[in-house]
Amino acid sequence: MKNYRQLLPYGIAIGATAIALLLSLGLEMLLAHTVGAVFYISIIISSWYGGWRSGIVTVIFSGLASNYFLISPIHGLQIAQVGDVLELEIFFVVGLTINLLTNYFRQSTQKIKQQLQETSDRLSKTIIQQQQAQQMLELQAVITRNMAEGVCLVSASDALIVYANPKFEQMFGYDYGELNGQHVSIVNYANNPEMAEQVNQAIRSAVLQQGEASYEVHNVKKDGTPFWCSATTSVFLHPEYGHVLVAVHQDITARKQIEDALRESEEKFRQLADNIQAVFWMTDIDYQQLLYVSKAYESIWHRSCAELYENVSAWLEAVHPEDRDRVKLEMVEQLKAGKFEKKYRIIRPDGSIRWIRDRSFAIKNELGEIIRLAGLAEDITEEEKIEQMKSEFIGIVSHELRTPLTSIRASMGLLQSGIYDQKPEKFQRMIDIAASESDRLVRLVNDILDLERLDSGRVVLKRSICTAADLIEQAVAGVQAIAKQQNIAFNIQSTDTKVWVAADALIQTLTNLFSNALKFSPADSTITIRVEQQTNKVLFSISDRGRGIPADKLETIFQRFQQVDVSDSRLKGGTGLGLAICRTIIDQHGGKIWAESTLGVGSTFFFTLPIVEAEDVEDK
Repeated sequence: MKNYRQLLPYGIAIGATAIALLLSLGLEMLLAHTVGAVFYISIIISSWYGGWRSGIVTVIFSGLASNYFLISPIHGLQIAQVGDVLELEIFFVVGLTINLLTNYFRQSTQKIKQQLQETSDRLSKTIIQQQQAQQMLELQAVITRNMAEGVCLVSASDALIVYANPKFEQMFGYDYGELNGQHVSIVNYANNPEMAEQVNQAIRSAVLQQGEASYEVHNVKKDGTPFWCSATTSVFLHPEYGHVLVAVHQDITARKQIEDALRESEEKFRQLADNIQAVFWMTDIDYQQLLYVSKAYESIWHRSCAELYENVSAWLEAVHPEDRDRVKLEMVEQLKAGKFEKKYRIIRPDGSIRWIRDRSFAIKNELGEIIRLAGLAEDITEEEKIEQMKSEFIGIVSHELRTPLTSIRASMGLLQSGIYDQKPEKFQRMIDIAASESDRLVRLVNDILDLERLDSGRVVLKRSICTAADLIEQAVAGVQAIAKQQNIAFNIQSTDTKVWVAADALIQTLTNLFSNALKFSPADSTITIRVEQQTNKVLFSISDRGRGIPADKLETIFQRFQQVDVSDSRLKGGTGLGLAICRTIIDQHGGKIWAESTLGVGSTFFFTLPIVEAEDVEDK
């Protein structure tokens, strides 16, 4: 096909030359004096349809054909006359000129056709684009008229409303076309027109600076009813009105009312949560993000809520190490059960321990899926103390009280049976046992009552300025008779240091400590009592030469009904409450009490009291 197209112009040249030759021979009589007149036509045809190369071929073939068939001598290429040579040369010049001119006209015509075609294509394209634009404008107009949002066009230069779609007019309560030409501030809610203009000016400035702006605006209907809209406004260049602001408004009054109601409800919830003594908390389902915690957390945990929001694991870190693993496990189990109630201890930054009851529950969505966890944590330390007191009381009743009562009942039973009526010594022995156990029971009850009054705060300590030496002297006088029986001496190393104390309570403390020292000191030994004034306190110490106290008992002996040896209560006559009373009294004075001991060597009991400065003495 390619070769055919390349040879076609030359075929046209040959064909045109052949036709011209036949016409010249057929019309030889008419064209006898015009060499190659018909050939000129073949040159034009060849050049027009085949191009300049085809035209040159036609000129050459036409010249040779004329010489051979038309110029004498016929059927030969020799030329006899000079005039024929000149005529043939003129033929070649004219033929070449015709070829060049024809080719030029041909190219010019093709260019004109091409330009006309391009112009026609552009016009067609422009017409199509205009039709499409018109269709798009009509479609946009239909969409704008039927949009669920209100749309208005506002001239940027004078803030006049150019167009408002039916939804916008309906939203603001205006009739069709009534807003056109009105200043846009007519739809902005304010107490006076000046404020409305300020609102409008702020919106226009923001849009013109940024090109687009989204905002919430308080609008007003034609009848004066205010309502809220969410609006998005952008600017574009209108062919008729110049820069125009296109504002799309959506009525969000219902949403605003819901938000206000929700905000009010949330505020009420916060007030309720912040004013209850328990801690209300809420987290995500993985305990990784704290969503809310009430202010009671700070008063119970003595830690800040801000710290907990930043690090939710701080909640678990505050749990007592002995309870932490159990609490972790129960938190995992909550996701399965949807709720749980647990008790655990927390350690405050100051080292104090509080008991917590934590009740939590799951918050689910409409599909029943757990989306949050919430709970109430309350301080039940006092409840735990009451429970402990109940347990201790049951222990007292079951053991401490029942033991002497059993002895008394047994002695009285034997006496009542009359078996010792004729045995005065055994009869008196039963009387002595009953009396001794009765005394022990009275001491126990008195100690329990004293301790409970001190712990409950019902006893008001009436303090006064006392001399340490005087207090020690009075306490020693109270136990001196017992000391003489065992030939135990007191070595008192005291000073005239002043202390601000409840004298009776402190004498009771000293008496209890001296009594303990006497009980466990061997005969013919010495109890040393020292008073040392330190920087901001007074240190008391009572040392004996008794059997000593094991290291693991040095702290527990200050608890209720705790003794080094369970037989001490029976053999030594103690109740197991003396040291607990001492600790309570010293604690209420702002001091500290402890013991140090070496087995087989002896024990020393220490306690401190705040010092009284000279100026404090004058004030008091």
